[in-house]
Amino acid sequence: MLLVQSEDLNVLVQELSKKNPNPQLIKNKADVLGIPYSSDLIILMSEVLVFLSQNDHKKSIMKEKPL
Repeated sequence: MLLVQSEDLNVLVQELSKKNPNPQLIKNKADVLGIPYSSDLIILMSEVLVFLSQNDHKKSIMKEKPL
């Protein structure tokens, strides 16, 4: 059961990390995980995850460049 929830959570996070997430998939996974569905909350989580992924990408580029 925990493994299935972990897979559902991974799918939800991956979908939220996209710039154009599939709202039906997000709603289904949120329902399965018992997360209250709110379109405003989903938009906020998606924007935060996109920002964090872009920020991590910038950090990795900075680390690769020799000083």
